[in-house]
Amino acid sequence: MHAPCVRVPTEEGEATRRRLADADLVAESLDIVVEDGALYVPVTDPDAVPEEYEIVERDVPERETPTTPADILGFEPSYGRLGDVVILDEDDRARAARIADAIVESNVRAETVVNRASKVKGETRVRDWDVLVGESTETVHREYGCEFALDIAEVYFSPRLATERHRVVQQVEAGERAFDMFAGVGPYAIPMAKAGAEVVATDINEAAIDYLRENAERNDVTDRITATAGTCETSSRARHGRSEVTESEISPRTTRGGPSAS
Repeated sequence: MHAPCVRVPTEEGEATRRRLADADLVAESLDIVVEDGALYVPVTDPDAVPEEYEIVERDVPERETPTTPADILGFEPSYGRLGDVVILDEDDRARAARIADAIVESNVRAETVVNRASKVKGETRVRDWDVLVGESTETVHREYGCEFALDIAEVYFSPRLATERHRVVQQVEAGERAFDMFAGVGPYAIPMAKAGAEVVATDINEAAIDYLRENAERNDVTDRITATAGTCETSSRARHGRSEVTESEISPRTTRGGPSAS
């Protein structure tokens, strides 16, 4: 597209762009072009550009704007993300399917789109899911420098509590001993181990413990984590080799994850 542009040396480009933007003169629908040591900033009104700037006419490409689900649907859908899995919470299955199709058509990165089909339930605290797009419910979630492989159909995990988990982990010091009850795939245990703690982690969900061990390898902390499947009581007894053990003997720092806190 042919448009008026301010031409400046590249080293002056950012300062010029900011000044023109402050004056609301940058043509946001057009791309800025860099060529032969010069920056070309498309402008909306060349007559309003300060006289100190050189204005030239040239071809510039139109800016490609990301397509969002809202652009396609005409309304803003609500959804969450866990790795490359997009999570919906819609009671109307037809509406959920429509949103899933829009997510796939948009620029949102997603391998799988699911809709919640139940509340958290049972000892292992998992949900039922309707898989609307894709096949696998397994993904890799990244959080504060750690990677967590998990399958949302097999384990419980809440990304919403990342900030709270980080707050807790920041209090951990190298050399501490920690016992992570209801550890899940390791959102507390892994970063605590990375902080230098010796961690015992337990969960009744064997699939979660399998993922926790995998995640310990992913994050290079296998030497500082002991992961066991079972109840907190049986795990602590096995760890200490007798029938009764106090929490203070287990660890000076104990965390309890769960549907409201992991």
